[in-house]
Amino acid sequence: MITTVNKNDLIALGFSEGTSRNIIRKGKLLLVKRGFEVYKNKRIGTIPSTIVSEMLGIDLQFNLEKEVKNGNTKAMVMTLLRKNNGE
Repeated sequence: MITTVNKNDLIALGFSEGTSRNIIRKGKLLLVKRGFEVYKNKRIGTIPSTIVSEMLGIDLQFNLEKEVKNGNTKAMVMTLLRKNNGE
């Protein structure tokens, strides 16, 4: 089963609301370019986590399933992001 991400999931990871919306919007555009025409619908606000992971360069599926469910704060998530980016 494919894990999906919406704006609220990204907000829970510490992104601002505007940034979360932009990530979802850009992910939908990428999916449309790849031939998934269903994502042209403005009412669809959920995209596969693999697309977000590809765009951000992090293992988002791991972060969503483990970190958010454990209730970690923004600082903890940002630490994970830095580790994944090699900083």
